[in-house]
Amino acid sequence: MLTPGEFFTALGFLTGAAVFAWQMKTLHVFTHGMGFIAAAAIIGGVLGAKITEWILVSGGSPEQFLNPSSGGRTIIAGIICGWLSVEIVKWRLGIRRSTGDLFALALPAGEAVGRIGCLLNGCCYGTVSNVPWAI
Repeated sequence: MLTPGEFFTALGFLTGAAVFAWQMKTLHVFTHGMGFIAAAAIIGGVLGAKITEWILVSGGSPEQFLNPSSGGRTIIAGIICGWLSVEIVKWRLGIRRSTGDLFALALPAGEAVGRIGCLLNGCCYGTVSNVPWAI
């Protein structure tokens, strides 16, 4: 059974993928290789974010890396590794056109839904604040 945090994290991935597919249809660029590019973005982003968090926070403990509920993913490392993965796949497939516009809406949409999961997990509360809009 998924916790609410895990559910919203998975829903964030699905939201990003759905927006990516909608962008491909809208811009008429649903061509051979675009599915590989989307997969490279997701896999590279998740692995890059998880590996960076694993090395910097847990000190490289193998059981922490394999534990899906250990939390902690770094968005900057995820974006950089996802971008590098996309560029490598594009180079291997011989795709020359820019694809960044397809991710311009997909990434923030998926991230917004995924952050609800972070809030429900309690892993990203931040610091104490006295402003009325703080949680």
